[in-house]
Amino acid sequence: MSDELDGQLLQRFAESHRPLADAQFVAQIGQRREPADALGTLCSAWDTARAGIAIGVGTVWRRPYTRLMALLGAALSLWAVFA
Repeated sequence: MSDELDGQLLQRFAESHRPLADAQFVAQIGQRREPADALGTLCSAWDTARAGIAIGVGTVWRRPYTRLMALLGAALSLWAVFA
């Protein structure tokens, strides 16, 4: 087994640490990306919000004292708004 370093390996390592030009990098990413449509974006945002609300509400009702804390928080919020 040889202890000599592989020339191609060293060259590839040096190339991998070379910084990318910003314009070149942005152009490469732009070519790979699919154009977004408004309907797909809205549907994705709606699904994300719905899942977050469902997880948040579901988590509150699983723990014994979090129900009471949630109800007290809602009551305090309403009192602050109407007081």
